[in-house]
Amino acid sequence: MRSSQHILPPIPTVRGRNPIAALHFEISMFWKKGIALNVTLDPDTAQSWLILSEDRKSVMQGATQQHRPDNPERFDPWPCVLGCEGFDSGRPCWEVEVGCGSCWAVGVALESVRRKGPIDVNPVGGIWAVGRYKEKFQALTSPTPTPFLPSMIPRRVRVCVNHAEGRVTFVNADNEAAIFTFLQATFSGKRIYPWLWFWKRQVGSLQLLQLERTCVHL
Repeated sequence: MRSSQHILPPIPTVRGRNPIAALHFEISMFWKKGIALNVTLDPDTAQSWLILSEDRKSVMQGATQQHRPDNPERFDPWPCVLGCEGFDSGRPCWEVEVGCGSCWAVGVALESVRRKGPIDVNPVGGIWAVGRYKEKFQALTSPTPTPFLPSMIPRRVRVCVNHAEGRVTFVNADNEAAIFTFLQATFSGKRIYPWLWFWKRQVGSLQLLQLERTCVHL
C-alpha cells in the first residue's frame, strides 16, 4: 500500500515558479476540473449516538443514544455516517468544517463498506480518509495509519475525488495546502459516498459547507 499513497501529490513542473507556487498551481487546476458537490447526510446510516441537523448538513454526538431502527444501512457501533448521494464517476469536491474538534475523520467509503461490528477504517475496509485523534493527524492507510504534520491545523478539510483515476486528495481549505493523496484507490467502477467519523468524547460538530467557488467539470 505504501507505493500507492503520498502525503503530498507530485509537484508539477511549472517554469519560473518555486515549489510552493507549483503546488498551489496543481490544486487550482484540480478545482478547475472538479465539480462542487452539495453533500447532505443520510439519517438511515447514522450511528445511534449521532444527531444530524434539520438540514442534514452537520453531525454531532448526542448526550444519550437515539432510538432508531436497526436497519442494515446503519453503522453500529462505530460513530459514522454517509452522505445521501453516492457517485461512480466524475471529479466531485466538498468541504467539511472540523473546527477545533480533536477526534474526527473525513473521506469516502464504498457503498459496500461494513456497517455492523468492527470495521477496518482504511482502504482494505473500503474507506479512504484522513483524521485527527487528539494531537495526532493521520491518513488512515493500511496496514497502519500514516502520520502527517500539517503546516497549519486544519479547520476546514476539502475532499477531492478523481473517480476515473482512483485518486482521493485532501486539502487544508484554510491555506490551500495539500494534506494527503491516496493513489490507485480500488473503487474504479464502484459507487462511493462521502463518509464522516465523529468520536463521542468531545463537543462540537462536523459541518458540511456549501462551496463558495464554482467548479467546472471539463
